[in-house]
Amino acid sequence: MFAFFRFEIEVLSPNNPLRARIINEVMLDREEREMYQLQLVATDNATVPLSSSVPVTIVVTDVNDNPPVFNMSTLNVVAAEDLSLNSVISEISVSNLLALKIR
Repeated sequence: MFAFFRFEIEVLSPNNPLRARIINEVMLDREEREMYQLQLVATDNATVPLSSSVPVTIVVTDVNDNPPVFNMSTLNVVAAEDLSLNSVISEISVSNLLALKIR
């Protein structure tokens, strides 16, 4: 199984003895995967060990690392002059679109 994350446990002090960290082992890319779901399980060292678990969801936020891409290099549209107001003239596919404006 390919590991995306590793866990580290750090001993802090007798009053607050442990801190767990989740550390990424691979570069995260929202375009490839937007979420990871893990189960964090803590087990004590008793003869009959007790454990507790908590689900962990890691949501990968997007950074503006890829420009929007149109599905064509040129768009030619024909529209009749008697087209009614607010008619759809054309639909265009754009990947990685966060905002669209016409200049």
